[in-house]
Amino acid sequence: MLLTVQVPVVDVRPLLGTETGRHPYPTFPSPDRVFAVRSPEHHRSSFVPGLGPVRPRLKGGASPWPSEQYYIDARSAIRMARPPARPGYLTPPKPTFRNFYTDGVVGRLELGFRWDGNPRYVVGMQNAVLKTPARLAGQAVGSGVPCGHFGAAFVRHLLRSTTRAAHARPEQWWIQAGVPTVITELPSTGELIDAPVEVRDVDLPGKLDHRWDHVAGVRASFWTLTQGDASTEQFYRLRVHLSRLHTDFTVLAMVLAMCAAGRLDANAPAVEDYLVRTVDLVYRKRRHGFAQRELMADAYRAAQGAYGDVLETLDHLGPHIGSERLRMGLFRLSRVAGASAITLSERRVVGEALRGGSPVGEGVCGYGSSPRAVLVPQVGRHVREFTAVEGGITHVPRML
Repeated sequence: MLLTVQVPVVDVRPLLGTETGRHPYPTFPSPDRVFAVRSPEHHRSSFVPGLGPVRPRLKGGASPWPSEQYYIDARSAIRMARPPARPGYLTPPKPTFRNFYTDGVVGRLELGFRWDGNPRYVVGMQNAVLKTPARLAGQAVGSGVPCGHFGAAFVRHLLRSTTRAAHARPEQWWIQAGVPTVITELPSTGELIDAPVEVRDVDLPGKLDHRWDHVAGVRASFWTLTQGDASTEQFYRLRVHLSRLHTDFTVLAMVLAMCAAGRLDANAPAVEDYLVRTVDLVYRKRRHGFAQRELMADAYRAAQGAYGDVLETLDHLGPHIGSERLRMGLFRLSRVAGASAITLSERRVVGEALRGGSPVGEGVCGYGSSPRAVLVPQVGRHVREFTAVEGGITHVPRML
C-alpha cells in the first residue's frame, strides 16, 4: 500500500503586483523542457533552484486537472528517515518519493511511503509516517522534524532558494504551508483496526474513509482509499481529486486570511482573479465526475469546528469585496461550510443556552428535539440544531 503525507503550500508572490526577486519558475502547467530521469537528456529538464528538476508523472496527468502531468523531483533536497519497526506491523514503511506540484501559486509537497504490512494496522501506520523525521539536504543527521511539521522548514527553504541574491529581504509570509493530510491507498477491502469514519451516500469508486486527528502535536486530515472492484484509472483519479480538493481549500483559506489581515488586497486584479477562480472550483457540486460538495461536507463534519476561523474570515471580508461575482461566491462557500462547521461565536451562544443562560431571541431561535438541544438561525429558512453531548457539542442542519 502507499501512504502519502501531503502539505499544501501557497506562494503569493505572483499575486503581489510588485518585484519580489523570485527566480522565474518553469511555466506550469506546460513547462517547456521536461525529460524523464532515464532519458539521455534528463539533465536538460527545467529546474527549480533548491528543489530539483521537473519530471513527467509516470502515470501521466490525471486529465482534466492542470499541473498534474509534471512534478518537481525534490529527492536531492529532502531526506527522510525510515520509521522504526513496530510489533504486529512486520516491516516498517519505506520512503519512496519527495515530489512538489505547483502552478506557481498553489502547490503541494508529497512525501511518499510504501508499506507491505497488514492493512488492519493502517491507522497506526498513518500516525507513524506523520511522525517520521524529515530534513533538508545539508542538515545534520538527527536534526529532522516530523513530517507533520516539515512544511514550515520546507517553505522557508523554498523562499530562500527561489529568491535572487540581489533581492535583500523577502517576507516570510509570502510562502506558507497549510494543514497536512495523509492519503492512504489500499488495494482491497479488509477490516481495519480503529477504522476511521466511512464516507457514505457519495457515489465513489471503491471505499473511502476519513478522520481528523492530532498526531505529534499537529492536527491533520486522514483519507483512506480502498480500491475494491474499482478500476485502476478510477481509483487513481479519486486519489488526485482528494489531493487537489484538500490543497485548493486549504490554500484558499490561507489567502483569505492574508486578505483579512490586510497583507493582500482582495480587490487587486491578480488576487481577485485567483479568488474568483478558486471559489468557483471548490464550490462546485460536482467536479470532474466526483460529488465534490458531499466530500467537503464530510471533511467539515469530521473537523469538529476546525473551519470556524474560515467562516469568520468569510463573514469579515464580505462587505469589503468590490466584485459582485466574488462576493456571491464567498457567500455560497460560507453556506456550504456553515452547514457543518461550528464557529466560535456559535459555541459561545449555544453553550450559554444549554446552560440556561441565553434566552430565545439572543442568538437562539428555539429549542430542539430534547432539553439538551437548541436551534440557531442560519441564512434563509435554515437552522442548525446543536445538542450537548459528552465532551462537547454536536449539530445537524434542519429546516424551519
